[in-house]
Amino acid sequence: RRSVDALFCSFGFPQAVPFYPSPRKGVLDMAWFALSLAVVTEILWALSLKWASSLGNWQAAAVPIALSFVNMGLLALAMRGLPAGMTYALWTGAGTVGVVLGGALFFGDKVSLPQLFFIALIIIGSVGTKFFSSQA
Repeated sequence: RRSVDALFCSFGFPQAVPFYPSPRKGVLDMAWFALSLAVVTEILWALSLKWASSLGNWQAAAVPIALSFVNMGLLALAMRGLPAGMTYALWTGAGTVGVVLGGALFFGDKVSLPQLFFIALIIIGSVGTKFFSSQA
């Protein structure tokens, strides 16, 4: 009989979940889904920092704190089924692009043409990282 402590290993996700690298397609699909959600929460987390700082109260400050826990949990879950380096590169690259675009859209941040060029390089690098990964 397993103890409760042995059942939970990473941010409260059950260890019994078959989420480790596996040739089974369903496991990789779940890892990619977790990574996608981690990217979205990363973007929301970063944008919520700017939003919370504009309000200046403790309720608003709780939002980025909560999002950071969700974000790290989803990233850890994605890394169970995907290579760590590729996962981190895609998470940071897509998160950077999303925050730049979200900042421009929601907060009126200015984005110059040279910045757009370098954002395109981030996207190219992220796609290349995934394309040349052993677990594509």
